Amino acid sequence: MLIGFHRKALAERFGWLTSRAALVVSGSLFAGSIAGYNDGMAPLVALTGQDAAWLDAHIFSKSDQQIGRIISFAIVATFAVSLVTNFWQPLRRGLGWLLIPLGQSALLAYGLHLFVIMLTTLVGSHLFGAGTFTAAQNAALQFGGIMLIWMVVTLRPRIAALLGAGLRMLPRPTLVRVALSRQERQG
Repeated sequence: MLIGFHRKALAERFGWLTSRAALVVSGSLFAGSIAGYNDGMAPLVALTGQDAAWLDAHIFSKSDQQIGRIISFAIVATFAVSLVTNFWQPLRRGLGWLLIPLGQSALLAYGLHLFVIMLTTLVGSHLFGAGTFTAAQNAALQFGGIMLIWMVVTLRPRIAALLGAGLRMLPRPTLVRVALSRQERQG
């Protein structure tokens, strides 16, 4: 609510983050980050003289949110916001059917993903055997998990309507009947 109230002031101050220039710069930094990570952080190893394990522990540590991880997040977030802002119409045409329902039910999707992670872990070991999954197997499991969450989110109103109609047809619960009969005896 606070951001919504101050949206005009925030847009004036941070509007440059959604410009095409920000898209190009953050996209280049994002691509460079991926390439550097895939190359064993060679540019940072050369720049600092430290090995990749040291850099990972002291610059990109996940447990205590080191500065490298924060900078990487800022790059990815800027790229994502500027990409969506600049290419919303094609993204909406191509992925709106998926992204809009998930965004409208973000809390439900977030809660469901915890159970879907557990489910895909169990299903993955049955489908692909125990051990480490290949990138393609991981992608298939992740895609299946996203589609399962999307299906629950999109079918939720229909399921709730069916359950609601079914519950209205059931007799009143026993506890309510007992409470009413006690009130009648006392009254």
